[in-house]
Amino acid sequence: MTLMLRNVACMPDPAKDDARTGRLSTIDPFTHTFHLGFFQKLKVVLMSVTLAPLKMLLGLLTLLAMWILASVGMCGVGDKEIQSRPLTGWRRCLQDTCFYLARTMFFFGGVVWIRMKGQRAQVFSF
Repeated sequence: MTLMLRNVACMPDPAKDDARTGRLSTIDPFTHTFHLGFFQKLKVVLMSVTLAPLKMLLGLLTLLAMWILASVGMCGVGDKEIQSRPLTGWRRCLQDTCFYLARTMFFFGGVVWIRMKGQRAQVFSF
Protein backbone atom coordinates (compact mmCIF):
# COMPACT_ATOMS: atom_id res chain seq x y z
CA MET A 1 0.00 0.00 0.00
CA THR A 2 2.85 2.41 0.70
CA LEU A 3 4.24 1.80 -2.78
CA MET A 4 0.92 2.72 -4.28
CA LEU A 5 0.73 5.94 -2.26
CA ARG A 6 4.28 6.82 -3.21
CA ASN A 7 3.49 6.32 -6.90
CA VAL A 8 0.32 8.39 -6.65
CA ALA A 9 2.24 11.27 -5.05
CA CYS A 10 4.69 11.44 -7.95
CA MET A 11 2.16 11.11 -10.74
CA PRO A 12 1.30 14.17 -12.84
CA ASP A 13 -1.76 16.12 -11.80
CA PRO A 14 -3.78 16.83 -14.99
CA ALA A 15 -5.72 19.63 -13.29
CA LYS A 16 -2.51 21.62 -12.76
CA ASP A 17 -0.85 21.16 -16.14
CA ASP A 18 0.61 24.31 -17.63
CA ALA A 19 -0.68 24.62 -21.17
CA ARG A 20 1.52 27.62 -21.97
CA THR A 21 4.87 25.91 -21.41
CA GLY A 22 3.77 22.35 -22.09
CA ARG A 23 5.11 21.16 -18.73
CA LEU A 24 3.28 18.62 -16.66
CA SER A 25 3.10 19.51 -12.99
CA THR A 26 3.94 16.83 -10.47
CA ILE A 27 3.34 16.77 -6.77
CA ASP A 28 6.74 17.11 -5.14
CA PRO A 29 6.99 17.30 -1.33
CA PHE A 30 10.54 18.69 -1.43
CA THR A 31 9.89 21.91 -3.34
CA HIS A 32 7.69 24.85 -2.57
CA THR A 33 6.94 27.63 -4.99
CA PHE A 34 5.30 30.86 -3.98
CA HIS A 35 4.59 34.08 -5.76
CA LEU A 36 5.08 37.44 -4.11
CA GLY A 37 2.58 40.16 -4.78
CA PHE A 38 3.51 43.72 -5.70
CA PHE A 39 3.45 45.03 -2.11
CA GLN A 40 5.52 42.11 -0.80
CA LYS A 41 8.14 42.77 -3.48
CA LEU A 42 8.07 46.46 -2.60
CA LYS A 43 8.62 45.63 1.08
CA VAL A 44 11.59 43.40 0.22
CA VAL A 45 13.17 46.16 -1.87
CA LEU A 46 12.60 48.88 0.76
CA MET A 47 13.90 46.74 3.64
CA SER A 48 16.94 45.67 1.61
CA VAL A 49 17.82 49.30 0.93
CA THR A 50 17.12 50.74 4.38
CA LEU A 51 17.07 48.15 7.15
CA ALA A 52 19.74 45.69 6.02
CA PRO A 53 22.58 48.26 5.78
CA LEU A 54 21.54 49.76 9.14
CA LYS A 55 21.61 46.36 10.84
CA MET A 56 24.97 45.61 9.23
CA LEU A 57 26.43 48.93 10.39
CA LEU A 58 25.19 48.46 13.96
CA GLY A 59 26.55 44.90 14.01
CA LEU A 60 29.96 46.08 12.83
CA LEU A 61 30.00 48.88 15.42
CA THR A 62 29.28 46.43 18.24
CA LEU A 63 31.98 44.12 16.90
CA LEU A 64 34.44 47.04 16.91
CA ALA A 65 33.46 47.94 20.48
CA MET A 66 33.97 44.31 21.58
CA TRP A 67 37.39 44.21 19.93
CA ILE A 68 38.49 47.43 21.65
CA LEU A 69 37.26 46.27 25.08
CA ALA A 70 38.88 42.85 24.68
CA SER A 71 42.18 44.45 23.62
CA VAL A 72 42.14 46.77 26.65
CA GLY A 73 41.28 43.89 28.96
CA MET A 74 44.12 41.71 27.71
CA CYS A 75 46.84 44.39 27.90
CA GLY A 76 49.63 43.26 30.17
CA VAL A 77 48.38 39.69 30.59
CA GLY A 78 50.63 36.87 29.45
CA ASP A 79 49.64 33.49 28.04
CA LYS A 80 50.71 31.64 31.19
CA GLU A 81 48.64 33.96 33.35
CA ILE A 82 45.52 33.45 31.19
CA GLN A 83 45.83 29.66 31.32
CA SER A 84 46.68 29.44 35.02
CA ARG A 85 43.73 31.28 36.58
CA PRO A 86 40.44 32.94 35.55
CA LEU A 87 40.08 36.66 35.03
CA THR A 88 39.19 38.75 38.10
CA GLY A 89 38.28 42.33 38.93
CA TRP A 90 37.81 44.85 36.15
CA ARG A 91 38.94 42.37 33.50
CA ARG A 92 36.07 40.05 34.47
CA CYS A 93 33.68 43.01 34.15
CA LEU A 94 35.02 43.70 30.64
CA GLN A 95 34.54 40.04 29.75
CA ASP A 96 30.89 40.19 30.82
CA THR A 97 30.43 43.41 28.85
CA CYS A 98 31.87 41.72 25.76
CA PHE A 99 29.41 38.87 26.28
CA TYR A 100 26.44 41.24 26.24
CA LEU A 101 27.86 43.11 23.25
CA ALA A 102 28.14 39.78 21.42
CA ARG A 103 24.48 39.07 22.18
CA THR A 104 23.61 42.53 20.86
CA MET A 105 25.60 41.88 17.69
CA PHE A 106 23.75 38.60 17.13
CA PHE A 107 20.46 40.43 17.71
CA PHE A 108 21.37 42.87 14.94
CA GLY A 109 22.12 39.84 12.77
CA GLY A 110 18.65 38.42 13.35
CA VAL A 111 19.30 35.91 16.11
CA VAL A 112 16.96 36.31 19.07
CA TRP A 113 17.45 35.01 22.60
CA ILE A 114 14.87 32.46 23.70
CA ARG A 115 14.47 31.77 27.40
CA MET A 116 13.96 28.14 28.35
CA LYS A 117 11.39 27.28 31.00
CA GLY A 118 11.32 24.05 32.92
CA GLN A 119 14.02 21.58 33.73
CA ARG A 120 16.46 19.68 31.59
CA ALA A 121 15.44 16.10 30.89
CA GLN A 122 17.38 13.34 32.62
CA VAL A 123 19.85 11.30 30.61
CA PHE A 124 18.84 7.67 30.53
CA SER A 125 21.37 4.96 29.77
CA PHE A 126 20.16 1.85 28.00
